[in-house]
Amino acid sequence: VNVTGCTGGIQFNVVPGVMDLAVSIRCPPNIAVVELREIIDSWIDGLCDVSWKTTVFSPPTPITAPDNPYIELLLETLKQELGVPALLTTFPGASDSRYLREAGMPAINMTPIVGCTPLAHDHDERVPVQPFLQSIDIYERVIDVFMGC
Repeated sequence: VNVTGCTGGIQFNVVPGVMDLAVSIRCPPNIAVVELREIIDSWIDGLCDVSWKTTVFSPPTPITAPDNPYIELLLETLKQELGVPALLTTFPGASDSRYLREAGMPAINMTPIVGCTPLAHDHDERVPVQPFLQSIDIYERVIDVFMGC
């Protein structure tokens, strides 16, 4: 849950009559949309004059199975390149891969930037030069392996 905007009030020392809060929620694939709505309703239940509505909605998409041969190949290649096992996670809505998965195609997102605080979509989004250059080498190796080189 990320608060991405807040508006309301007319000046500093006046309590606003109405306030709007914009919140970005990425629904994990293992939670049904109905369940997420129930969770949000439980958070605001009993609060005076609080309501919520969905303005943009992307339904959750299926994940690519961890035993998919491409994922297994990717994980093995990353382990060889990095010297440690890669972390397999799901980032709901994090990229356009959700549209591929929605169409029934397996999709893999990969961020081989090691040793950095993840700052994607942060107000100070950045990647240090050395890990970025290392990630290029890793991408090249993964492409070679996937192409059978």
